[in-house]
Amino acid sequence: GFPHPPPPPPPLHDLPSAQEFDVIIKRLQDKANLNVSKYTVGRSSKLLSDHVGGLMTRFFGPDLTGKLSLSEFSHFLDNLHMQLVRLEFEHYLPNERGMIPGIDFARSLVTAAEMVWVDELLNKVDAHAGELADLEIGYPEFEQVYELQTNMDPVGVALEFMDQVGRPVTKEELVKVVAKLTGLLLSEHVAGIIALLFGDADGHLNVPLFLDTMKRRGYFWARRGNGEALVSRNRVQRLFSCIQACNADVAA
Repeated sequence: GFPHPPPPPPPLHDLPSAQEFDVIIKRLQDKANLNVSKYTVGRSSKLLSDHVGGLMTRFFGPDLTGKLSLSEFSHFLDNLHMQLVRLEFEHYLPNERGMIPGIDFARSLVTAAEMVWVDELLNKVDAHAGELADLEIGYPEFEQVYELQTNMDPVGVALEFMDQVGRPVTKEELVKVVAKLTGLLLSEHVAGIIALLFGDADGHLNVPLFLDTMKRRGYFWARRGNGEALVSRNRVQRLFSCIQACNADVAA
């Protein structure tokens, strides 16, 4: 059988004070490599300060004497994550039925691939442009990719094991592995587009390429160039990625 996913983290305990939370926020900024004095000036610096102050007031009250449970904080992060997913989906301008073309969904998967693979993957998209344009992807299907990203560790172990023992990973096998290890049932359209992009002529998944691309999607916005000034959207997503990592550290 397939390897079992890791056990859930232990129950979250209360965060003692606003002061301790402030320490976590500073750690997150360090992880995100956010240097306020270097990257923000004037109004931008004030906006960042206002956002942090707003969070502190929301979590601890106007006088900052309240207590915050980490379960509440985790729920806040989950909601923030879903809003970011929705924001990316809306970027592709869904139609009146709330659907986006499959070709846009396919291109969104390609964006995180290593540069040496991007042209080949985009050529696949172009070769199947008509077929992909006729497919429609709704928000629940779009969201499946992000749910898959958060469970890539157990899924990756299983797929790598299959690949190493010479067992081809077909679209059907991928759906079975993901469902077995995560409980997530990939839709026919999502699984089909993944197989189209990352599969060979026989429909066998290129496991290293698929796993690398999916993992890169998870960290795409967390990366930054050395010394480059980045737009605020990048900065928010880098910080969010670090919040996830820090929350996992605290929960462990």
